[in-house]
Amino acid sequence: MHKHVATTVETFIRTINKISTQDGPLWFRGQSNANDQLTPNLLRNYTRIEPSSEAEEIIQKYHKESRYVVPSFETALSEFKRRARPFLTMTPQNDFEWMFIMQHYGAPTRLLDWTTNALVALYFAIPRPNTKGEYPALDDEEKTPEDYLDEFKRSHSGTCKGGAAVYVINPIKLNGHAQNRHEVVDISGNARKWAHYVFPSPAEDCDFPVCVSAPHIDRRIRSQSGVFTLHGSRIEPLDWYEALSRDIHKIYIPRGHWEVINKQMKSLGITTSFVFPDLDGVAREVKEDVVADFCARYKP
Repeated sequence: MHKHVATTVETFIRTINKISTQDGPLWFRGQSNANDQLTPNLLRNYTRIEPSSEAEEIIQKYHKESRYVVPSFETALSEFKRRARPFLTMTPQNDFEWMFIMQHYGAPTRLLDWTTNALVALYFAIPRPNTKGEYPALDDEEKTPEDYLDEFKRSHSGTCKGGAAVYVINPIKLNGHAQNRHEVVDISGNARKWAHYVFPSPAEDCDFPVCVSAPHIDRRIRSQSGVFTLHGSRIEPLDWYEALSRDIHKIYIPRGHWEVINKQMKSLGITTSFVFPDLDGVAREVKEDVVADFCARYKP
């Protein structure tokens, strides 16, 4: 994995420009905990099954080699369809469109959110201040970006204490390695061909992740320039695969620099109501502004 450090929006953009010299488009994902790997929500909880005659039927059904089970997406999809219909302004045309909506509203799926907008990814990486207007404290000693990068590079797993991260991938290269396809898959437009990825099974040869585009059927997907990686029957994180990890970039953002970056992002118009263009986003932003104004007036 390629490792970088950014401490301002300027250094972040400079890093993106450096990565952009490679061929093909770039996708970005912000994570507020730099130690978290690239694992979809549904696959973060799983149970290993010890070999036994009683467990053999379950093992055969779910995954013969790794011997684990994950929460049922079939159940989640069915329940979401049943409960969500009264709130929809349009009807999804297939299970993948249902899956995209589920993902954007926090239901568990095998999808991992990415965006084609680097600043939107940076927004998701940097937490907002708490109700007292506070960010996590700086490290005990001041470190330069070079110090952080040195610590970051020494970590074999790409972890670094106390920070956020933005991951960067080239979807064309990733699909080339994982699927032998040199394009982003329009999975909703080819739903029948890719139907085996709705409820994947190793028997159907859908082990590996695939980079997919999504129709802009929801305002959040459109405003966040949303695209996805869809994981198959394996539970391993995207950055676990050696062939894929070689083309992944990870930009570490130390916690002591979050406040400065948030202020810079706001001046560029990358605000909560921009990323969430609905009443929920307006409410969140009003809350942030009220807290910020109070702290500016009364915080010692």
